[in-house]
Amino acid sequence: MRVLPILGLLLYSGMSAANSHEVSIGFGEFLEVEDGFLGVQYKHYLTTLKNNSTPYSLQGYLQKSDNFSIGGFTNDDWQLYQADAELFIGRHWRVAVDVTQFSDDEAFSVSTKDTIALLQVGRFVSRNMQLGLTFIGQRSEFDGFGVDDHSTETALAPFFRYTEIEDGVGWDVKMQKVAADTDFWQVQAGYYFNKSWQVAVSARLQEEEFNESIVELQTEYWFNAHSAVRFGLGSDLNDADLNTVTLIYTGRF
Repeated sequence: MRVLPILGLLLYSGMSAANSHEVSIGFGEFLEVEDGFLGVQYKHYLTTLKNNSTPYSLQGYLQKSDNFSIGGFTNDDWQLYQADAELFIGRHWRVAVDVTQFSDDEAFSVSTKDTIALLQVGRFVSRNMQLGLTFIGQRSEFDGFGVDDHSTETALAPFFRYTEIEDGVGWDVKMQKVAADTDFWQVQAGYYFNKSWQVAVSARLQEEEFNESIVELQTEYWFNAHSAVRFGLGSDLNDADLNTVTLIYTGRF
């Protein structure tokens, strides 16, 4: 029932022009898992976003607005909590911090927990391209069958983002490593047909078992400056079956 006050807030947000708050409510499902999960995220921009010709979903990034967000998702077995902050320093530098904790109590008498912290420092080497480094620290915990074990891993990896938008039309492509103990890379390429509509391919690639990587086709549409819906369908590279479904509503106010 906690979702109802949030939905009321989103409906009210269409009457506001502040454009510095964002709330997203989403449902996702891995089809080989019985239960889907519900997620909520709140993001706050420290400066009011200007509604110009750039795509709605890129306005915070292109206008270099400092921001922070908190959120998570859950079902009966999984819980994920995340907090991040993004700072733009001068014209050329960007610093981001992200902390994510994922716990899995699906198996009887067994629980696992992973905490991942990312520190990312990037430089805008041109008007369209950002290059940088990501430092990743990861702690993994296992408790089950009388065993209480934990390990810590670190990694340093490059990342890049290329964004070329003209009159609301163009590309946004980014790639970064997202885990230390395994070679997981997050790659996303999106094309904007106008400031409201984007089609993207999002992939979570695993180097050691590449055929288990997940690739999802997504589309996002902003009805106006305050309301958007994203829908995605995905599959792993091991077969052609449908493996993931994603539906997210975003309200900005």
